[in-house]
Amino acid sequence: MNRLLIASMLVLAACGPADYSLSSSALSTGANDEGTRLSVATGEAAVSCDADGLGASVSLSYTVSSIAAADSAVVTASVDAGDELQIGAIASGTAGWTFDGRTKTATGVASFSLDNGDHTLVICVTQSGANGRLPKRTCSALVNVKVDCEQSDEKSHCNQGVGNGAEGCDPGNSNNHNGSNDENGGIPGRPGRGRRM
Repeated sequence: MNRLLIASMLVLAACGPADYSLSSSALSTGANDEGTRLSVATGEAAVSCDADGLGASVSLSYTVSSIAAADSAVVTASVDAGDELQIGAIASGTAGWTFDGRTKTATGVASFSLDNGDHTLVICVTQSGANGRLPKRTCSALVNVKVDCEQSDEKSHCNQGVGNGAEGCDPGNSNNHNGSNDENGGIPGRPGRGRRM
């Protein structure tokens, strides 16, 4: 786990995976401090199956909003309630935040490689304190992701025909002894039994 994150979590009474469902306003350690507030919202997860069908690349967009000072922030993610890993950072001031009056926002996209199955994702943000305030921390709602990719069938194009090249398979064992397809060099007009020279 990132050292900066560990230090921030210690200040915040070691908020861990069990606290993911808490909104920033529910925390009493500076997350909602004199009207200032930090929050993070996520979009819908996009799933792109891997070529082998064993899993997928999953991307999840997020938007961080703050009506506190525009301090730097660390963005972390947890998969299936596991340890948090840093996935990004927000620089302080206009380098990291977009200003709209008192509200500041920052956006990003988190990428994950997940196996087939049901998963949960959580995005958390920890912001350093300013003007004597404690660091702020907030987490998104749980995002449920289902990865259900079909495994590739290496023999999906297997056929007994000739002229389209060897497929590395022999349906019906048709090439046994008397080759009748293109697995052994058969060509149109000279593919089958009794025609080999």
